[in-house]
Amino acid sequence: RTSCYEIGGDVFSLAELYLCVIRGHMARPMSPRPPFFDAPKKSLLAYQNYALNFMSNLTNFALNTGSISWPRQIPILTPAHVDSQLSQAVEAYCQKNVVLDEGKRTVYVPRVCEVFRGDFVSLETSGGGSAHQAACLKFCLTFLDPTLASKIQALMNQGSLTIKFQQHMPEQYHSTLQGYPAPKPISPNLV
Repeated sequence: RTSCYEIGGDVFSLAELYLCVIRGHMARPMSPRPPFFDAPKKSLLAYQNYALNFMSNLTNFALNTGSISWPRQIPILTPAHVDSQLSQAVEAYCQKNVVLDEGKRTVYVPRVCEVFRGDFVSLETSGGGSAHQAACLKFCLTFLDPTLASKIQALMNQGSLTIKFQQHMPEQYHSTLQGYPAPKPISPNLV
């Protein structure tokens, strides 16, 4: 079965909402494999008027495909706090999915960074794969526990760190997902 949603008289699949509306003006996925996918070209053209002007690489960590690499809980974002809520989602995701193997001097960054690397790397970046991996890791470092971030940074400074994208087995999905209101930022007046 396929679930579709009618918006303004047009019918959208979940994939079209994800890729044509929410990610409409962001980078296209690179070599997507489950749980990632690309929208059909005719959908990209037909729904380009619906594409959100909001573009943030933080969005990649809040859009949950149900894969086990994402949390079982899905944040319900509010317009007033969307920036801080997205940052909190990225922090939770990176803390769970950026893994350092100190013995092998290897850090594994989330696969979402590989698939949507165009959201993390400027067009001017040269050097191919290793430059893309380094740019993705630098982005993730800002959301990691300071102790882990400093260990990774020390290995980077020594030039002895290997950066790899995590590879998840396809078809590893949560059996159920739950929505929850994302925490609101702490008001400066309450501190």
